[in-house]
Parts: sequence; structure tokens; C-alpha cells
Amino acid sequence: MSDAMIYAIASGKGGVGKTTTAINLTAAFAAGGRSSVVVDTDLGMATLASALGGVEGPTLYDVLAEEASVAEATYEGDGFAFVPGGGTLDEYADADPGGLSGVVETLEESFDVVVLDVGAGLSHDTLVPLGLADEILLVSTPENAALESAERVRELSERLDTPVTGLVLTRVTEANERATEAVEAAVGTPVLAVVPEDEVVYESAAIGTAVVTNARKSPVTTAYLDLAEALCDRIGEDLRAVGSSPEEGSGETVPAGLADPEPTREVAGSGSESEDSEEGATDSTSDESSTGTDHEDDAGVENADDEDDGRSRGLFSRLFGR
Repeated sequence: MSDAMIYAIASGKGGVGKTTTAINLTAAFAAGGRSSVVVDTDLGMATLASALGGVEGPTLYDVLAEEASVAEATYEGDGFAFVPGGGTLDEYADADPGGLSGVVETLEESFDVVVLDVGAGLSHDTLVPLGLADEILLVSTPENAALESAERVRELSERLDTPVTGLVLTRVTEANERATEAVEAAVGTPVLAVVPEDEVVYESAAIGTAVVTNARKSPVTTAYLDLAEALCDRIGEDLRAVGSSPEEGSGETVPAGLADPEPTREVAGSGSESEDSEEGATDSTSDESSTGTDHEDDAGVENADDEDDGRSRGLFSRLFGR
């Protein structure tokens, strides 16, 4: 598929929800009928596999060490595929990030969307996947350090000639239009999604599945479905017109297999377990659907109209009361 889209999910700081975003955006594309795969390119601190229930078998490390094929290291989750990282320190030492180019080329021949979960910080391991992507999506919490790190990645993207499409703001407890506009001015890129703080994120990780497939009526799910739809609109596609709505079976589209004769494999614990937990997870979040919509007059944003170019330290503390 020469027209496959490759998105790099990046942040300058760890712990901001980057892997959660990579998984759920991939699941959201799959919910709309796009065959999708997420790749853990965080070679130093790979966490994708554990967030999806763990795997037993080859990983990206083995592929980069030329000890396994891409197909052998590709697993089937809840409607989407994933290539996990992880392994021992010795395996990490043998994993050449330069081989990522061949991995991505193989995957884009079989999938509509390839999502790269990029490691935090600025290093050779992060530069390679950023350079391979068609577009970069930044992920940040509304914290000073995280937003400043996201801006550094944006500045780096200009040198790599890989455009930044926008920012995903995660773990937001008080979000409104004025605050979003201030974040956009400070980081220099539009906020495409505001993901509320929600326990369903941790509940889904505990059972090894995406929020999009575990809690389909959650505001977190809505945020990622809207993000996927917005990205499809940018390339002239209507996400929800192709696939089913979240209530009608989000996440049950089987991803296209790789060109390699060996099929993708299911991960232990995926599928029925997440379906059994859906009702409970949905109930636990149904009362939170208005998160972040009723706080426009909170003191945390009352200074948002102060004369400021949007880049001074402490701006986000004033906006979000932190």
C-alpha cells in the first residue's frame, strides 16, 4: 500500500501517555475500518507489549537483529496489529535502529496506517522513527516540563523535515477553549485532541487492551475516535463512514495480514477477556462524560487574558491551576 500513512507518536518527556495514545489511536483507526498496526520503536524502554497483555515470541529486537521476520514479530490485538519491543539488555545491544526503515517499509505494504510509538527524549533511537514518519503527533500533559519538552521535539521536527500535525493533550482535568488556545500559542502547533484524566485508562492497561475497545462510551474513547476521524479528514477520508460506530462493534475489524505467509498471532488474554470487562468499565466511566466542560470560570484560567506571548514560564500553571 504505497498510500499508507505513517504517524510517529512522540514526546520529549516520558510518562505523558504516549504509549496509551499510540495504542488507542491505532484502535480508533481500526474501528473505522482502516487496517492498522502500532510499532514499539522505544528501543530503550519498550512498554507496548505489557500494555497489551504481554507476548511470548519474537519482538522487534529479534527483527532488528535479523533473527526473525516482521511477520513473526507481528501480533493481533483487539482488531489491530502490533509489533512489540522489549527483551534483554543483550538483545537491545544487538538491535540496530537503522533497521527500522525496512520494518516500516514492510508494514506499509500491508496496512493502511502505521503508528510508531517513539521513545521519549532526543537520541539516535528517537530520531530514526521520527524521520521515517509522514507526520508527527506530539503528546503532552498540561504541565510546564512536558509542554516545554514537546516544543523541543517540534523544533527538532523542522530539522528532520517531518511535519508536526498537532498535539494531543492528555490527563486533562480542567480544559476549555481559552486554555487550548494558550497551549497552541505556547507550543506552536494546534491541539487536535484533549483527553481527560480517567481511571478507565489504567483499568484497560491492567487487562491488556485499548480503552477504545474496552470502554466504548468513555470520554477517552470519544477523544481518540474524534482524533482519528480528524486525521482521516485531513487526507480526504471519512473514518466513521467506512467502519462501524463505537456502539456497533468498535475494534472488531481484523487487520490485514502481512505479505509474509505467516499470519499475525493473537496475544494471550486479548479478545474475550476485554469483551467481558466492557460493561463494567463502561459503567465506571459513564458519569464522567462531561469531564473538563464545566470549568470555564475556574480560577486556574482567570489570568489567560494577561498580555503574554504564550511562552513565559508558569503560563500553564496559571491556566490549569498547577
